[in-house]
Amino acid sequence: MAIIIEKQKKSINWSAILIIFVLIIIIGVVSYFLFFSKVPLIEKIPSSQLKAINQISQIQLNPQSITQNKTFQLLKSYIILNMPSSSMIGKSNPFVK
Repeated sequence: MAIIIEKQKKSINWSAILIIFVLIIIIGVVSYFLFFSKVPLIEKIPSSQLKAINQISQIQLNPQSITQNKTFQLLKSYIILNMPSSSMIGKSNPFVK
């Protein structure tokens, strides 16, 4: 009688394959939410100060009505403004003799 020796078949480790498959799915879902999904907008309720600033910003000012006001014309200027001449503005050119 002859003895027949066959190679032992390696069994597949299904638990390791399942764990790797689950990890790939988790990494895919996490990368989708980190890089590809839209960021939800943050809702913020405006404060009462912001509402007041909005009302102030919508005021339309007419410069003519301000400058022609009698109270404005009674104001006096106590500052003397010396307007520099064109030769005094900026640095002198060192290349010009």
